[in-house]
Amino acid sequence: MSVEDYVSDLKEKYLRVSTELGRTKESEAAYILEKKFGMPLKGYLKGNIEFDLVGVKDGITHIFEIKWKNKPAGYSDLNKFLEKVRKSDFAHEDTRLFILSRTGLTKQAERFASRTLVLGGYHEICGKYITKN
Repeated sequence: MSVEDYVSDLKEKYLRVSTELGRTKESEAAYILEKKFGMPLKGYLKGNIEFDLVGVKDGITHIFEIKWKNKPAGYSDLNKFLEKVRKSDFAHEDTRLFILSRTGLTKQAERFASRTLVLGGYHEICGKYITKN
């Protein structure tokens, strides 16, 4: 086996394990958040729009994006999330949007969130959340 093949094989295994860990953390977050918010949560996929967890309580749709990475969620992560919401069936609903990031947010993402969103801590999940006004 060549070095390139070996490296390629290791990358493939890393991505597979990383994906499985992400799914496990999504399930763990769903369990905790269902108890915290008192509503059932499930994944959402329609066309090319996917949200990690979505639930409705008191007429408000709660949408969660979970970033279980080794680096903080950045401006582009927040912007992509907001764009997905704008293009989704939830665009004209009363929504609360949450980003749960294992390693927090970059300074740029925090500045972006402070200008356009309400930002606060969500320490039970070791992350941050954002909520639309």
